[in-house]
Amino acid sequence: MKRKILALLLALIIAISLVPIIPARKVEAAGTKLIAITYDDGPGRYTGMLLDGLAARGVKATFFMNGVNGSNGVVSHRDIVNRMVREGHQVANHTYSHHVPFSRLSAAQMQSEVAQVETILDSARDADFRTLVRIPGGENTASIRANVAAPMITWDVDSLDWKYRNSDSVYSKIMSSARDGSIILAHDLYLTSVEGTLRAISSLQAQGYEFVTVSELFRRRGISLANGTVYTCARNNGINLPAYSAPTITQKIDEDGDVYATISSPSKGLTLRYTTDGSTPGLSSPVYSGQILRYDKSTTIKVIGIDEFNTRTPVASATLGAGYKGVFNARYYADNNPDVKAAYGYDVDKLVAHFEKYGIKEGRQASPTFNVNYYRNRYADIKSAYGSNNERVMRHFINFGMKEGRVGSAQFNPESYRLQYADLRKAYGMDYPKYYTHFIKYGYKEGRKGTGCTKMQNPFTVFNGKDYSKVYDFFFYTGKYHDIYQVAGKDDLKALSHFVNYGMSEGRQGKATFELRSYRNANSDLRDAYGYNNKKYYEHYMTYGYKEGRKSQNVDLAVNPTTKMGSVDYTGIYDYEYYVTKYPDIKKAYQGDDQKTLKHFVGFGMKEGRTASRMFNLNYYKQNNPDLVKAYGSDNAKYYMHFLNYGMKEGRVASTEFNIATYIISNPDLRNAYGKDFKKYYQHYAKYGYKEGRNAKGNHTLSQALKLLD
Repeated sequence: MKRKILALLLALIIAISLVPIIPARKVEAAGTKLIAITYDDGPGRYTGMLLDGLAARGVKATFFMNGVNGSNGVVSHRDIVNRMVREGHQVANHTYSHHVPFSRLSAAQMQSEVAQVETILDSARDADFRTLVRIPGGENTASIRANVAAPMITWDVDSLDWKYRNSDSVYSKIMSSARDGSIILAHDLYLTSVEGTLRAISSLQAQGYEFVTVSELFRRRGISLANGTVYTCARNNGINLPAYSAPTITQKIDEDGDVYATISSPSKGLTLRYTTDGSTPGLSSPVYSGQILRYDKSTTIKVIGIDEFNTRTPVASATLGAGYKGVFNARYYADNNPDVKAAYGYDVDKLVAHFEKYGIKEGRQASPTFNVNYYRNRYADIKSAYGSNNERVMRHFINFGMKEGRVGSAQFNPESYRLQYADLRKAYGMDYPKYYTHFIKYGYKEGRKGTGCTKMQNPFTVFNGKDYSKVYDFFFYTGKYHDIYQVAGKDDLKALSHFVNYGMSEGRQGKATFELRSYRNANSDLRDAYGYNNKKYYEHYMTYGYKEGRKSQNVDLAVNPTTKMGSVDYTGIYDYEYYVTKYPDIKKAYQGDDQKTLKHFVGFGMKEGRTASRMFNLNYYKQNNPDLVKAYGSDNAKYYMHFLNYGMKEGRVASTEFNIATYIISNPDLRNAYGKDFKKYYQHYAKYGYKEGRNAKGNHTLSQALKLLD
């Protein structure tokens, strides 16, 4: 029996000796348990799967990546690197080519190995952030520390995943070695590593561990990372800072009822970036630098904090309401409500609080531009919709009434205020809410009139520094043109802008004392210079013509009208004044325009057989020149051109109004001047002779005239 007992005891001792001894876990220091998991040598074919697993667990990791490492590395997997950044992981530097031993490289080579990867990481992060470096193999020499300008990170927990390629081994190694403040080394090149580390992460989370990036681990332990220094872990030293919290957006209402916001963060060293369009802030968003943010309408502000390693806070969001713009002014509220002033003086915050809690319900007037009872009673639609609900009546005025230009009090009419003051029209145009705001902030204090004006005062005549008053008057322009009145009848700046940018070019009359047609007709030098560039005539009159006393009204016919078109002078067969006087349809159609009138004669008048000169009548010319009828038949234009080019030189008579022989005989001064150059007699009569009353009618023959010229 004793032998059996001894045998059992011996067997038990042997069995116990074969059980592996698991070292006792050390008791963790009080406070949050933090841990960082890192992956080297990637990205690789399994990194996307790993990111999916990390996302499912809400874990942020740190990836120490190579530039090129076989088929792995950032050069071949930039899309994965971009995803890491988007999902909030820390991207870090594991050198470009994973050279081992790294210490054998020259200083320049070391720097290049780090810089090449850093350039790619900066591109993915859209900015130049501080980065972390892990030298291949965790190597650490004086030369490396001198040439790597970044904090160098090693580890205190090695999963040995690269060695065993077994997920259970990876899991066991991590679970047996992990402690608060540990940095775990793994690789995202192997499926077994992905499976083992994700399993270990879930188990450690169940034990209360919080996974953070490496830079966040050291920040929360109160450790500042220095370049050229090696860091292995971050044990709990009694300092446990919280994770970054979202920035704070503080809203307040100022003395004029405007809502404004300021942004702050309890964490130091963050760059705060914000948006106002509802989008999530990023590196391209504006930087908040302590300014007060004000907006004219309801605005959603979103803010994020970003530290030097690109670690980001949660996004803060707040919507700034419309406040009490237009219905509240602190000083007015106090001065017009003695009980409130006695209680709070001019303390803006307290006055706002009283107005919100009591003043609105009681219907107290807090602004010279709004009285809730006046507004309700003035507009039947408001009274019908909101009845005695002061809050809703007030909100209608804030959100819609001011934009619509509604009158909110007996003291202020926005249209009257706009019409009265040109300086405000120039600043605000038709933006009615700004007139209310100006009156509250400045106009009321300056003693400006808020009511009583029904006609626009001092309409604008200056545009872009140029005074158009010589050719433009607002009331004349909008009164003459219904289309202009419809779009700018109440907006003098808009009307002037139309006149300058379009009206002058279109030849519109902008003032009673300046008619483009008259000015053009009266000045042949300007017609020669500007042709049909209408705007030039207005500008000339403004700059020179007005001072020179040039005519700009009631000139129906062109002065010194042209007789030339192209290289041809039609004097002899064409007289401008004769043509427009004889044919009212031509005068009406072209409004005295000498160039268009001549163009009509050349293009149509000759074909139609119209008489345009006292010296040429088509029918008379045909009747007295049978040789031409035989040559030209019914082609009327050719008779005109024959007379112009040959008939005058030959001394042919083409009308009963002018006989060249009589003209030669009757004017010895012309005989002395022109001799036998017959064409010049025709031209003289057309230009001067008729106006001078010289005799050109008679029955003399050319042979009689020639006797005097021989």
